[in-house]
Amino acid sequence: MKVKILNNYEQLHSCMLGDIDFSVLDSITHNRKQKLEYIFEQAHDDLNVYQKQLESYGVSVYRPKSFNSGKPLATPYYETIGHRIPLSPSDSFFIVDNTIIETSCWTAENAFAGMYWRDVTRSAFNDGSQWIPMPMPLHDENEVDPLDADIPNLDPIIDGPCMYLHDDTVLVSTVGASNTQGVKWIQTIFPNKKFIMLDANKFKGHLDAHMNILRPGLIATYHPREDFPDYFKNWDFITVEPASEPNKFIDSKIQDDDTENTVLACNSLSINTDTVLVESSVKHLNNNFLVQLEQYKFNIDFVNFPLQHFFGHGLSCMTIPLYREDNA
Repeated sequence: MKVKILNNYEQLHSCMLGDIDFSVLDSITHNRKQKLEYIFEQAHDDLNVYQKQLESYGVSVYRPKSFNSGKPLATPYYETIGHRIPLSPSDSFFIVDNTIIETSCWTAENAFAGMYWRDVTRSAFNDGSQWIPMPMPLHDENEVDPLDADIPNLDPIIDGPCMYLHDDTVLVSTVGASNTQGVKWIQTIFPNKKFIMLDANKFKGHLDAHMNILRPGLIATYHPREDFPDYFKNWDFITVEPASEPNKFIDSKIQDDDTENTVLACNSLSINTDTVLVESSVKHLNNNFLVQLEQYKFNIDFVNFPLQHFFGHGLSCMTIPLYREDNA
């Protein structure tokens, strides 16, 4: 399996696509379990349609292998009933060039997510890619002040989307789903990359919910130009309206809880520099965004996943490219 990622807009050849794991419902005691089963079935069907849509562009799509994510999991420092569903592989991986980093996420319920994708990482490694897991955080509650709202700066922790790769530069969100140790760890792995720390007061959590670079010198974002560093000084900006539909939070094993810093319209997925996939609800929430995409001569293809606002995951959360290369 060939792995190569330099940016988010070269021709897409292969990707991982998330899925629903129904076994997690065994660990849900919420009284709306029956409705959750319906939501899971609808999401699973929509994801299968989305896979066919990707394949129509010649993209090879890899899905997670299920394990019993409803059973008790225990380490020497914590126990949990159930594991997070593998809907968002981007949370658990960061790919640079031909190196796959298996990240250490801020939530203990996502600690074993890489196992869903072990056949992918094994295949990439056997074909010459580097495969580097981050150290697993202890998540030891005895080391943590329960009144501290920040992620403890003990072990390296950083979600994959806290980093955004653009050629020789990595943009970094330093708060919300990462800590200083996590950023330092990534910097030691890629000493030849330039790291730019974004304003922690403006960019919190996952960057794919803040911005998307669609072409060289062109970025889509809901942030004003002045929020960005000088790296973007001479770039063109496409404005995304910060509209979002609220969701009822039920359980962190099935949903992302950071609605405050999440604008899912930013979660578009580029097939190449001419074609971009956006979720269908954008037609109702961000018409100006679509007008601007058309002004830049993009071909827009809509993906039907209306439950993205329930799960808190958009297209670039659920779809992590493995191989992008023009003229491959």
